[in-house]
Amino acid sequence: MKLGDWLDKWLSNHRKEGTTMAGYETRVRLHIKPHIGGVKLCEVTDDTLDDLYRLLETTPCPTNKGKPLGAKSVRHVHNILSGALGAAVPKLIPVNPAATAHPPTARQIRAQESRYPTLDDGQTTRFLGTVWEPCGNRACDGGLTHHCLRDAPLWTVYAAPGVRRSEALGMKWSLINWDAGSIELGWGVVEEGNTYRLRKLTRTATTTPSSTWTSP
Repeated sequence: MKLGDWLDKWLSNHRKEGTTMAGYETRVRLHIKPHIGGVKLCEVTDDTLDDLYRLLETTPCPTNKGKPLGAKSVRHVHNILSGALGAAVPKLIPVNPAATAHPPTARQIRAQESRYPTLDDGQTTRFLGTVWEPCGNRACDGGLTHHCLRDAPLWTVYAAPGVRRSEALGMKWSLINWDAGSIELGWGVVEEGNTYRLRKLTRTATTTPSSTWTSP
């Protein structure tokens, strides 16, 4: 029996939720079968799996915007193979080769993960457009006084001028220069114990919105 045939049989008997099974099937179809699906099940070794992992980590993948798979995705491929090959022991193979393979480690996965994920320009534009859309519920008056748009100005201030959260929360009407289109950052909201207080900033700064940004 070839590995690809065994994977099909294993998936057909697997009892997982639909979304989980869909993820398994996609990874088997795109990342396992094309490379080692034709290898006989009894000939799959830990070296076979290691070569697959290194290939996935270095070869551009059409389904990943032309970039190689990340360490987390490769680890997921390993977990699928480990489960499938483990189910073949001892009836079809004596041992599970995935047990001695070398997939990406947890440390390598953490190193690739961004601690603070950021939005690109397109994602930011779509997000700001969404937060300024009235909810349309029966009590909504188009967002003029309804709470559905309560946080839209704050999110816009976060995203457009690029101020810190504490500076945005500390803005005062008296520090807005409408003619110049600028806001003086004179105060910030800081956390002290279990409460918050307004504190004067120790530095002076002025932010002017980008000429490409238009307030909703």
